[in-house]
Amino acid sequence: MTLKTLIPAHLFLILAHTSFGWSGDWSSFALSLSGESDGVRARAVADLRAVPNLNEVLRKEIFGPKRALALDVITALKLRSLLSDLLRLAPVDDTGATPLAIASLVDTHNRTQIVRIYRELFACRGPCPFFPVYQIVALETLERLGEVLPLTDVKSLLRSRSYEVRIAALNYVRTFLRKKYWVYLPLVKMALQSNPTQLRLQARYLLKELKVQSFDRDLIKAGESPFILRESSRALQSHDLRIAFGYKDARPARFVGDRYERVYLLEQLIKPCGAKSIDQYVCGFERDLWDGDLLVKKVMGSLSQPTQLFYLRLTSASVSPDDIDNRKNPYQKIMSQSSQDNWINGLTAADAVYYIGHSRDGGGPDFAPPRLTQANHVDYAWYQRVRPGLTGMLSVLGKKEPQKTGHPKVLGILSCVSSKLFMKQIVEVSGETELVTTDALLYYTDALNMTVNSLSKFIFKTLAASARRTRT
Repeated sequence: MTLKTLIPAHLFLILAHTSFGWSGDWSSFALSLSGESDGVRARAVADLRAVPNLNEVLRKEIFGPKRALALDVITALKLRSLLSDLLRLAPVDDTGATPLAIASLVDTHNRTQIVRIYRELFACRGPCPFFPVYQIVALETLERLGEVLPLTDVKSLLRSRSYEVRIAALNYVRTFLRKKYWVYLPLVKMALQSNPTQLRLQARYLLKELKVQSFDRDLIKAGESPFILRESSRALQSHDLRIAFGYKDARPARFVGDRYERVYLLEQLIKPCGAKSIDQYVCGFERDLWDGDLLVKKVMGSLSQPTQLFYLRLTSASVSPDDIDNRKNPYQKIMSQSSQDNWINGLTAADAVYYIGHSRDGGGPDFAPPRLTQANHVDYAWYQRVRPGLTGMLSVLGKKEPQKTGHPKVLGILSCVSSKLFMKQIVEVSGETELVTTDALLYYTDALNMTVNSLSKFIFKTLAASARRTRT
C-alpha cells in the first residue's frame, strides 16, 4: 500500500470549501477536478498545467479564501515544489486539509523531511499547540509509512485531551501489533483502563482480533455499552440532538473522510461562545467524560426560567481513512452500527437529527463501506433498486406504534441532491417535521454550514419558546 493509492486525487470531501463563480481563471478549471467524469477531469488537469505562473498563484491562494481549490490543484498535479509552503500552513489549518495534501505528495525525496517534522511533533511534552485533526493526519501518515514511534510518544498520545487523538493512537498501535511489534502491547491495557467507553470497547475488539489471552477478563469486558444518554435532573429541561456522519468514501480512491469531518465540526462545537465562535448558539458544548460521542450544552436559566440542557450525540461511521483496511477490521461494523443507530434512534427520540454523508443515488443514508461491483466501483444500480437507507428511514418514520414518541421537529439530510432523492417520500410520512435538504452537489463545509445554521435556529427557537412560556 502506498500513500498515492490511499489519498484521492481530489480532497473535496474534507477540504474547507468556498463557493466560487465561473471566472475563466485557474479556479474555473479547478472546479472540474471533482464530481466530474474522467475525461472532464483530464481536460481540467491539462488546462491547469497551461496556466502561466501557476505555482506562484497557488502559493498565494493557499493562504486565502480559495485554499480549498488551491489544495485540490496541488494534490491533482502533484506539485511538490509547494511542499514547504504546505508544511508551514499545516499547523494552523484546523480542517486537516493541508496535512492530507502533504500526505499525497510524499515520495522518496521528501519522505525524510516529513517524517522528521512529524516525529518532532509527537515528541512534544506538555501543552502542544496543535489541532487534533493535524495530529491525527500526521500520525496516520507515519503509520502508513511504517514509521515506529517511541513507546513514550504513543503513550503521550493515549493521554491526549482529544478522544479522537486517543482513538487514532490506538489505531496506530493496532497496525504495528498486527506486524508482531509487541512492544506496544501494554498500550492496549492502558486503553482498556481509560475513558471514554468507546476507547475501551475498541481496545477489547483489538485484543479479540489479535487473539491475546493474557489480560484480565474484567478489563477486557470493560465498556460493553457506550451508547447510553445520561440521565438529566427533572428540574432541567433537556433536548435531544443528533448528528450522524455516514461512511464518506472517495471511490475509486481508498480514502474515507468522515472521521476528519467529525473532528473538525467537534472542535468548533466545543469552542467557548464568543466573537470567534462559529455561531452564537452552536458553541460552548462540553464533552461527557465517559461517552466520547456525547456533548452537552447548558444554558443557564433565571429565577423564573428553567435551565436548558441540549444533548448532542455526534458520530462518524469509519474506523480509519483506508477503505480497504476498514473492510478487514472487525471494529468497522461497530462504528457503522453506532452511527446508524444514532441516526435511526434519532428519528423517533430526538428533537433534531441530521445525516451528513453520501446519498448513494437514492440508496442512502449509508453508514457502511459501500457495496461494490466486480470492477470495484460503487454499485449504484443496486442502491437505486434496493434503496436500503431510504427504506429503513421511511419504515421508522411511518411507524404508528404507541411507544413511538413522534417525529423529530427538524430532520436534515445533508447529502448530494437530497431534495430530489428523498424529500417527496419523507414528506409523505413525516408530518410537521421541518426538512433540511439540498438540490445541489454538496462539499464538506457546505453540509456543515447547513447543519450548523439549522441547529442554531433550532436552539434559538427552543430558548425563545421557553421564555414565552415563562412569561405567560
